[in-house]
Amino acid sequence: SQDEGGELPTGRMESAWKRGVQAVLSRLSPEQLPDTTPEAPSALKYPEWDHAAQRYRPDWVSVDELDPWRSEGPRDLKGTLTPPSMRLHRELSQLARNFEMHRKQPDGTEFDTGRLLDYAVALRTGDTAARADVFRASRRTRRDLGVVVLMDASSSTQECNERGESIFEHLSRAAYHLTLSLDKLGDTVAWYAYQSWSRHLVRLLRIKGHEERWSGRVAERLAELDGEGYTRTGAAIRHTHHILRTEMRLPNRLLILVTDGFSYDNDYQARHAEEDTRRALTEARDRSE
Repeated sequence: SQDEGGELPTGRMESAWKRGVQAVLSRLSPEQLPDTTPEAPSALKYPEWDHAAQRYRPDWVSVDELDPWRSEGPRDLKGTLTPPSMRLHRELSQLARNFEMHRKQPDGTEFDTGRLLDYAVALRTGDTAARADVFRASRRTRRDLGVVVLMDASSSTQECNERGESIFEHLSRAAYHLTLSLDKLGDTVAWYAYQSWSRHLVRLLRIKGHEERWSGRVAERLAELDGEGYTRTGAAIRHTHHILRTEMRLPNRLLILVTDGFSYDNDYQARHAEEDTRRALTEARDRSE
C-alpha cells in the first residue's frame, strides 16, 4: 500500500555512485533513513526552503550526477521507444522562435543588394528564367532554446494500472517523446531522471546530455534506468536549473518536469515538500527572466 503523498516503502539505497561498486540494499522507510547517509565526493550543495520557519536551510541537500545502472540488466524498451505524435511535434515547433534575416526572398521589407545585382545582370544577358527573389525578410524561424526534461524515477512510479502498465512506463514514454521531438527540431535538450535517499543522497541520472543528439548510447542509458528511492523534487529542480543557466546558455530556456506529482523523502513530506517544490519552481522562473 502507499501512504498519502508517499513512495512505496521498498527500494534500493546505494552507497556507491559509480558502476561496478557494490550496492547496499535497504527496505527502510524514509523516516528510518540515517541522517549520516554518505555523500558523493562530487556532489553539489543546494538550499532547501523551510516553509514553517520562512527561511532557507543553506547547503542542506547534496545532489550528484551519474549515469543510470540497473542491477537486473537493461530493460526492454519496446513499449517506450514509440514514435511521438505529429501533433506534439507541431506544438513544440512553435516554442521560442526568434526572428532571423533570410536572403533571396520573393518578398520582404528591403532589397537584398547582392541578389538584386545578380538578377539585373541575368536580365541584361537575356536570362528570362531568372528568379526575382531579390528581397530580404526577417522571419520568426530561429530557435535558440535550451531544454531539460526532468523525470521522476522514484519507487512510487512502479505502481501499475489495471492493464499492468506502470506509471514509470508512462513517464518514460512521455519524456522520450518530448526529448526526441525537441532533438529533431534542433533544440539543445537534455534528459535527466531523479531519485533520492534522504537529503544527503539525491541522484540526477543522465539519460541524454545537452551536448548529445539522440543515439543508441542514449537508449542504452535509458534501458538501465529503473524506478527506485524517494522524491526530493526541489533539489532536482535546482540542480537542473543550474545546468540550464551554466551549461546551456541560450536566450530561451525551458525546464519540463515529468512526475506522478508526489514529493516525499526523509523529513520531506506533506506541506514542507510541496512548498519547497513550489519555491524551487519559482526560483527557476524568476532567474530565467
